[in-house]
Amino acid sequence: MDGKKMKRKVKKSSHSDLRVPALFLLNLLLAGCVPARLAVYSRPGGAEVYVNERLVGRTLNEVKPVTIEVKPGEYRVAVKRDGYRDWRRSVKVKSGEEVPVLADLEEIPIQPYRAPTGNLEIRTEPGGVRIVLDGEEIGRTKKRPGAPVEIENLEPGRYELHFEKEGFKPIERVYEVFPNQTTKVHEILEARLPYYAFPTNDDLLRVAVRRALRGVAFMPGIKSSQSIAIVSQEAEVGEGRGLRPLIEDVLVAELAQYGRKVVERDQHLLARIANEAARGDTMLLQILTRHGGPEAPFLYDARLLSANQALEVVGADGTRTRYRIRPNPLVPPAKIPTADQILSYRIVEKTLRVDPSRNPAAAEPMLRREAIVRLFLRLIDAHTGMVIWADRFEASVKDEVPERVYRYLEEPPSRLYGYGSRNSPVAPGPVSKEGGRAETEPAAVTLEVIGGKKPGKEEALFWYYRNLGEAYLRARRYPEAEVHLTEAANLRPGDYDTEMLLAETLLKQNKVEAAAAHYRAAVGSLLR
Repeated sequence: MDGKKMKRKVKKSSHSDLRVPALFLLNLLLAGCVPARLAVYSRPGGAEVYVNERLVGRTLNEVKPVTIEVKPGEYRVAVKRDGYRDWRRSVKVKSGEEVPVLADLEEIPIQPYRAPTGNLEIRTEPGGVRIVLDGEEIGRTKKRPGAPVEIENLEPGRYELHFEKEGFKPIERVYEVFPNQTTKVHEILEARLPYYAFPTNDDLLRVAVRRALRGVAFMPGIKSSQSIAIVSQEAEVGEGRGLRPLIEDVLVAELAQYGRKVVERDQHLLARIANEAARGDTMLLQILTRHGGPEAPFLYDARLLSANQALEVVGADGTRTRYRIRPNPLVPPAKIPTADQILSYRIVEKTLRVDPSRNPAAAEPMLRREAIVRLFLRLIDAHTGMVIWADRFEASVKDEVPERVYRYLEEPPSRLYGYGSRNSPVAPGPVSKEGGRAETEPAAVTLEVIGGKKPGKEEALFWYYRNLGEAYLRARRYPEAEVHLTEAANLRPGDYDTEMLLAETLLKQNKVEAAAAHYRAAVGSLLR
């Protein structure tokens, strides 16, 4: 009995223990079915609420949320409103909980309205031109031909462009830029006139002298049947230095134009010729030729050199060499010139005033020049010494020249060479280097000394051939001019002045194609 009772008790105890886990599991299942809530607030209100990318509602204001029942778990919540950045979060929800979610929205700044912009595409000929846009320098065009410079993101409207380059005339233009378009600009700058396109100071004085002496051929007592000697009343000193050749050139031209006979031009030369001829000596007449520019005529003076007299020759590089003059049998014996009348002159005033110009219409800074010349002339009977008449002649000439070229007009590039007895660059002369044996012409000896022993040989050679060629051109000896100018052009390729002189020489000989080639080379040197 006791054993059976024990067995029953054991069975009852086992049934009660199995019921407890079942109740626990049932409670867990019932708890998982209790819904949770999400309460989504937005600041400001009026925002759309998304849960797992699905629209679930819109907040009315900052205190009234959007409430949604969800199962326990993790959800992606997004809040959106126009004008604000999207708000996104991940939210975990437990069973039976109400989870508040506050979305504090960030306002998107209002972007100002930007109108569409336009561009400028700029090309210039030549390149390397300075560009100024509405008063502000923005750079230079590219030196490579045809390469454009682009200016982007310009507001639509009108722009003032200014183009500048040294040696060229500036250009001012107004261009309009349109929205979403590129305005193309192509400007060709015109080269400024070079210095030799303007009269030098000597040229201006020559014009003044011409005006002052206009009509001198018709003064009383000057007749075509009588010969006239032009002499200076005083030595060339002070303000008159350099003006004597101008005055004598004009007097000779003025008198010869109306049939007057001019036999000599220099008082001291007359006396020396008479003295040398009376002694029966042969002599060397040295001509010093100077060129004031491509358009300037010969300006010359002369002096006599006796035998065994030392002559100093100045080379193109400034070196000085002394030579001994030897007797020259090739020089013809001098003759005493005769004249019926003597027209003497004296320089009273030679003035060149230079002041800044106040011309507002000028495209570049200008200088105002005024040349004033006053002369005193006397006509003398050479046989009796009586003064036929005496009078004052004067004139004034004004002009304007660019400030940039004035230094060339004041002292134009020139060279001085000594020649033999004739007015020819290659006339044979009796000059030999002092202490040496070889005899040769002064210019050639000078060239040898400069080129062989001093630096800058090519520079000296260039100026030697250039000046001799120019002298031949002005003397209308075109074949010789072509030879020497060609040598100069080979020594300095692309030199504007040399190319222009050579082109002119070829054109005088009707070599049109060759002349055109050198004209193109001259223009090309300006564009580089």
